[in-house]
Amino acid sequence: MSIVKLFFLLFVFLFVGACKSPTPHSYYKISPVEGAECLRYLERADITADEFMEVNSFANTGNYLCRVLLASWYERGVSVPIDYDKAREVYQAAAEANPAAYLALGRMAKLGRGQEVDYVLARQLYKRASDAGSLQATTELGKLMEGGKGGAVDPKAALDLYISKSKKYGDEAWIEMRRLRSEGITLELAQEAKYNQLWLQGLKDAIGSRIYKDKLWRLSVGVTSPATAKIRLVSRIGRSMPEVSVEESSGDPSIDEQILASMSLLRMADEFIYPEGEVFQVIVAPVVISRGEKIPRE
Repeated sequence: MSIVKLFFLLFVFLFVGACKSPTPHSYYKISPVEGAECLRYLERADITADEFMEVNSFANTGNYLCRVLLASWYERGVSVPIDYDKAREVYQAAAEANPAAYLALGRMAKLGRGQEVDYVLARQLYKRASDAGSLQATTELGKLMEGGKGGAVDPKAALDLYISKSKKYGDEAWIEMRRLRSEGITLELAQEAKYNQLWLQGLKDAIGSRIYKDKLWRLSVGVTSPATAKIRLVSRIGRSMPEVSVEESSGDPSIDEQILASMSLLRMADEFIYPEGEVFQVIVAPVVISRGEKIPRE
């Protein structure tokens, strides 16, 4: 039996707030301030000549987001005729400041936009963007490796890439890794350690999600101290739903009952990787409902 105690959760309150959608800043990997002048144009296709010149002016000052946006307009023919050479030139200028922009150059090489299709070059460009933190570039590179485009067919190398670049349980690289594992490709022992680390972090997030979905934050209204309990999760090979019990009471049976009912609905889309010869694991994790939190809007 493997007993895993989530020590990294022990002193961490699971704060619950309003859910936020990813912002353009996260997509383009820039600060919330940089590129603010061009944000209002991101989702628009009806760009006037004056607006085009405004973005072009900001791009010429070295503004990363404005450069990427301008290049995409040249590539797609927004407000100006399609000009792949100019698009590549502006993407390249952006990539010199932030290599994540090599994602766009890799896509152009893969699709043959204004050039011959070049999978070898696409791999090289995707790798540069992947190494800079672009998970989209990681998955694009991995799929070329899986399909043998620009090099040998090598799904194992693609799996290695996905696990090495995955940052969070369920992210783009994790999803591709999950697919290859379902096809029978296995992780190495050292890779399993990272997998389990991300899995445990995913479990922490799942606990926080259940607190929000089941409105357990209501339990903190009007109290003077956090409602705290520890739950015991017993996971078994082949089962997506763990057996849940209260390991340590919050001191209030009604709160324990609500926590238990909520945590009994926990699901993980992937299994923990068990050490050889073991078929189940026990995880003891705290559930902390912090006092004084703002009640999310419904």
